[in-house]
Amino acid sequence: MKKSNKDVQTILVGMSGRVDSTVAAYLLKRQGHNVIGLGMSFFDHKILWPGEEMSGQGCHVDDLEKVKKICDQIGIPFYAAKADKEFNEIVLQELKVRKLSGKSMSTCVFCNYVKVKVLFEKAKKLGIEIVATGHYAKAILDTRTNNYSLGIPEEVSHDQSYLLAKIDKKLLGNMLFPLADISRDEVIKLGKKIIPGIQVGDHGRPPCFIKDPNLPKFIERNVSIGLLKPGHLIKKDDKTIVGDHTGIHHYYLGQKKIVTPPGTPPIDGALMVVGFDVTKAEVLLGHETEVISSTAMMVCNDLSIIDISTPSSVFVRIGQQNQKLKAKVYYKNSNYAIISFNEEIDILKLGECISVFTGDGCGDTVMFSGWLQNVDFVDLSDVLAGVAEKIKTLEEEEEEVDEDEKKERIVEIKRFYL
Repeated sequence: MKKSNKDVQTILVGMSGRVDSTVAAYLLKRQGHNVIGLGMSFFDHKILWPGEEMSGQGCHVDDLEKVKKICDQIGIPFYAAKADKEFNEIVLQELKVRKLSGKSMSTCVFCNYVKVKVLFEKAKKLGIEIVATGHYAKAILDTRTNNYSLGIPEEVSHDQSYLLAKIDKKLLGNMLFPLADISRDEVIKLGKKIIPGIQVGDHGRPPCFIKDPNLPKFIERNVSIGLLKPGHLIKKDDKTIVGDHTGIHHYYLGQKKIVTPPGTPPIDGALMVVGFDVTKAEVLLGHETEVISSTAMMVCNDLSIIDISTPSSVFVRIGQQNQKLKAKVYYKNSNYAIISFNEEIDILKLGECISVFTGDGCGDTVMFSGWLQNVDFVDLSDVLAGVAEKIKTLEEEEEEVDEDEKKERIVEIKRFYL
């Protein structure tokens, strides 16, 4: 459990060398805590991307000396941690699997999971109980259940709780988010005052490797050649073969510039990738209307901590979009939920991370997170069939049950489900 903020604590802070984590560490030190900075190295760019094929480290620390210098400037000790093993096992292995199966990957969620994992492992080795990061998020305690949830920070437009979707929520009791109640503008202003010239935002930073056009080369170099299956580009509506490809890993859902092997005719510019048939090594092409959906099924991480007996009106964040969309969640069972959006959504990507929130304002919490499993014609009939069964069960209850109460419960079930 966290101690009172008035108690002096030893806190290990994950440091990136940029403004947010720097200000987080500075604020904790100013509050009188014993603060230690930790910089993490995830990979050697030249080893992972030989020949400079790939440009991106993205948000990963590219210069531990810079982090050490910042720690020196704000007057805190510095430690470094090598996390290439965890990055390879948790991020890159998953990336290869997903690219070969036509699934999307919310890389930021996986990378942040690794960062928090390594941060806690280093803290344990140092005998430190509390860690902190520069995320814009809250850790909110439910005093009824004594469980923590991720919450939306003061600056709603910069909410980063989604990035922590994969971490074990039990860890939140030992995490601090010093930027939870501060605006980003204030953080930047303070950061520039502390460290003149400190890096702010993504300016000058290479893009994430997931966006690198040479990513297929990395996949090809790091998987068995037997997994790189050539196949056909097929129009989804009439099954017409319009071209060939050298592997599904070259494509992603919603892709409009269709790659074809050298020497083959270009594909109609009006077509885009709308799906995959992995078993047949087929890339399905169509038009934008074919990837619009209002329902989706998701595999969930942590439904055990919420009431799944009735559906919920919620707000949903999909992938890197900061916008939270109104929806209703129907719980199929303890592992699956069906999201019914209030409006049609463009290009829901299989495998993408989804976070479900109680609301979209400061202090609202993440109910649960999960992975998009199915977006094609999600059938609510089995869920709705359960409504009739629930109502029938209530109507057949023993006579001593209050009739007015019984009617109210039936109305409530109908209101929620139908």
